[in-house]
Amino acid sequence: MTTPAAVVCGAFSSALCVAVVALPGQSWVGAAALVLAFLAAGLAVALRPALVCLALAAALAGVARAELPPADPTPSANATRLAGTAVIAIGLAADDPRPTGGGYEVLLQPVSLRGSDGSQLPSVGNLLVRARGSTGVTFGDHLEVAGRLRLPAERPGFDRRAYLSQR
Repeated sequence: MTTPAAVVCGAFSSALCVAVVALPGQSWVGAAALVLAFLAAGLAVALRPALVCLALAAALAGVARAELPPADPTPSANATRLAGTAVIAIGLAADDPRPTGGGYEVLLQPVSLRGSDGSQLPSVGNLLVRARGSTGVTFGDHLEVAGRLRLPAERPGFDRRAYLSQR
């Protein structure tokens, strides 16, 4: 491990493994490690050799990754529960629209999600909106759409649910 990238990656991986075993479930340690990782990365500008500071920052980032709580799984559970529900969604176009046969699809980052009866619904994450006709939508446009929620179909070789959860 003589290349800088290998040293930094090794520091991250080693600290991650040690933190998982030695400090399980200590979220305050993860938060402190994250703050210290930013400080260590900032020191790389002032101190030489920078590799030492970057390796320390990577190790602290590994500890933070191991100890900080995972992302909230609630939107995924809500999406499963609300599949088939008629909704009105208001939000922003989170991506450029993609043409499809007879229309287009655009990723919507909802600000508000209401049932057809007007009741506020819990967050389900981003929505892939499919519409007919030509698109006049661009990235960042404010949209209001009405339709029925359904879970995305899985296609071989592409995990759409994972893709949408990361957007």
